[in-house]
Amino acid sequence: MGTVNKGGILNYRKIAASVWCQAKRLYRSYLTQTPIKPSTPRQLRKCQQLLKQRSQKQLVKPVISKAEKSLVSVVIGSYNQKILLEKAIQRVRCDRSHVLYEIIVVDGGSTDGSIELLIQQKDIITLVEYNRGECQGKQSIQGHRWEYSIDLGFKLAQGKSLSMISDDCLALPTAVKVEVDKLKVAESVISQAQKSSVSIVIGSYNRRSLLEKAINSVRSNHIRVPYEIIVVDGGSTDGSLEWLIQQKDIITIVQHNRGQFQGKPIKRRSWGYFMNLGFKSAQGKYILMISDDCLLLPNAVNLGLDKFEEMKKAGRKIGGVAFYFRNWPQEKEYYVQKSLGGNLAINHGMYLKKALEDVDWIEEEQYVFYKADSDVCLKMWLYGYEIVDCPGAYVEHYYDPNEAVRQTNNSVLEHDQKVYLKRWERIYYHPNWPELREKITFKYEDPDRTAEKSFKKTNIENE
Repeated sequence: MGTVNKGGILNYRKIAASVWCQAKRLYRSYLTQTPIKPSTPRQLRKCQQLLKQRSQKQLVKPVISKAEKSLVSVVIGSYNQKILLEKAIQRVRCDRSHVLYEIIVVDGGSTDGSIELLIQQKDIITLVEYNRGECQGKQSIQGHRWEYSIDLGFKLAQGKSLSMISDDCLALPTAVKVEVDKLKVAESVISQAQKSSVSIVIGSYNRRSLLEKAINSVRSNHIRVPYEIIVVDGGSTDGSLEWLIQQKDIITIVQHNRGQFQGKPIKRRSWGYFMNLGFKSAQGKYILMISDDCLLLPNAVNLGLDKFEEMKKAGRKIGGVAFYFRNWPQEKEYYVQKSLGGNLAINHGMYLKKALEDVDWIEEEQYVFYKADSDVCLKMWLYGYEIVDCPGAYVEHYYDPNEAVRQTNNSVLEHDQKVYLKRWERIYYHPNWPELREKITFKYEDPDRTAEKSFKKTNIENE
């Protein structure tokens, strides 16, 4: 029955140890067969801690050499000071007190050639936000205070320390050592300019024809609230940048992500880093994310806003609203997708900005291009937010498997899929658990045949 020692007395310690080992084996077996959604406060805390631990180490061998994080961010505000700006930037580059630094220039819509100069500087993150003049001949642009422009630069900064200089200043050799707290210096000083309720964020690279169509679909969506359009460009060479800097209703962020500069290769940044530049600089309560190869169908944004309000009145804590989409021309039905654990994810749709802040934005270090959007949705679910679908809000996604940009991105797909499963193993995923990923489809006939009219021209251009 039990273990007897030399004196004939049962060794209860060994019995207890044996029972405990057996219980652990049974529990492990249970874990590998039964899907568990973290629901109790204790389970949630354990899963949140596990995810934090996994975020601090490389889960899968990287497939590309990614850029290291900057230690110092130098933020420069500028307007129509091309010659002085060029000298200020050169002086910062000559400062060798820190090897890892980044330069961020916020330009108010210069007309003296400053912007054209900046977009050629591949070691600089450039943000162009028009602060004067007229937009499309309809309305004057209401200027923001200086503090607001600098705050945009601070939001983009990645460094542990910040340095702020003007475009007409020459940085001293030790200037970048000055630390400035990352505070919102402009929260209450957005002057007379009307604050946007929705920020539409689009990431783009070498897709000018598609990008123009995507932006026109936003402009013609009859959005009933003040909104802003933010485009994050990875250093396009197809004329996208030259077109973007002429669009005074668009905030353009340029972060060169490929190629060479001054004889050195540019280390690639992740899609998460790229999109966070737009998300963090957004001033809207809600952030709409679509790709540069997408079209919003009529009234989609208003329906997304209505869904947030509906869920709020019902007392539900909503982090995002998923829009129905399809890959045109291959697919006929629109759909949203459930990801790991059967949790709804957003491919194209709206986020509550506060929810993104609460889950510490999109993961930048683990993924290269894919799965980071589903990852941020799972983080929202884990931290108590819901993602809901929005019937009636539709997106057309142009899908050409032979497109050069898409083929480049697909090269990292397998790596990102492995990372995704490892990060969420035993939280929302296990190889032996039932497969809960699925599509929720919706049949809809677009009376305007938007995709056919817009994308067929793209097909002709590509032939």
